[in-house]
Amino acid sequence: MANEEGSVIRKHASIKTPDAPERIRDSDFVSVYANQSQVTSSPFDFRLTFSEMQPDQRGEVQVHERVAVVMAPMHAKALHMLLGTNIQRHEQAFGEINIDRILKLAETAPDNEENAAPPLRLESE
Repeated sequence: MANEEGSVIRKHASIKTPDAPERIRDSDFVSVYANQSQVTSSPFDFRLTFSEMQPDQRGEVQVHERVAVVMAPMHAKALHMLLGTNIQRHEQAFGEINIDRILKLAETAPDNEENAAPPLRLESE
């Protein structure tokens, strides 16, 4: 199946266009930092919610949801492949990205405690 996906991407990448489309940044474009993500899905779309975990003045962790991106399943799968390729390139250039610590925090973080959330959610809801 991976070979089929790769051939589809190569096929679309080889489509000739007169010129590359001009990229225009909207006036309301935003760039956000996220150190916590959540993915939920339905049969129709995927929702990626990006948040920032920060301690408040009392030292308690708060999760500030910054933005949600909703996309079609086909686009989500293409994004998955694109991220995988770019992570491989990054690790080849800079070394392995170790997420063991983050995974342990996600396993031990209290989900039901007020103002507490795991730093990474790997499951789909």
